Amino acid sequence: NKLPKNFPEQRNPNPPFFDDEITWPDNYHCLHPSNGSLAECEDLKRANTTYQVSINASTEAILSEVEKIHGCRLKYVEFPQLFLPLTSQNEYGTYDDRAVALNPNSVNNIFFYPNLLLAKQEFLPFQSVVEKVLSSMPYTTTFVDGKFVHELNGGIHCATNISYGCSN
Repeated sequence: NKLPKNFPEQRNPNPPFFDDEITWPDNYHCLHPSNGSLAECEDLKRANTTYQVSINASTEAILSEVEKIHGCRLKYVEFPQLFLPLTSQNEYGTYDDRAVALNPNSVNNIFFYPNLLLAKQEFLPFQSVVEKVLSSMPYTTTFVDGKFVHELNGGIHCATNISYGCSN
């Protein structure tokens, strides 16, 4: 199969990374405002500030490409998400971070219009933001406990076996 001429060729210069023996640091205490000045919490903030810049740039690139091809600007909603790097780094945003989601990722959901199944956020301010954003959407949201699969580095997709089928 040949890609279209204008399709950017993507190659990942980094090999896949899998290691079941890793013990990820536990930085949930950094979600409490009184711990924000702790060294590991400052580091978590610095890492996520760097990640946000990268996420914003990637989002804008996608939106611009869709607009260029289709002539319209997509609307999108943002959900709060924190990422936890494996170890403290001098510079974040590299392959060596090996960051994983600290909280269950709201993007990892199951959507069968008009029903959305979404992992409930354990950090209540994040849950409030997600609920507020989704309250204006024309579908029903059901929040499920995704903590078990999240702690195994998965999302709610990982706990389901879905069969797709056509209806009349």
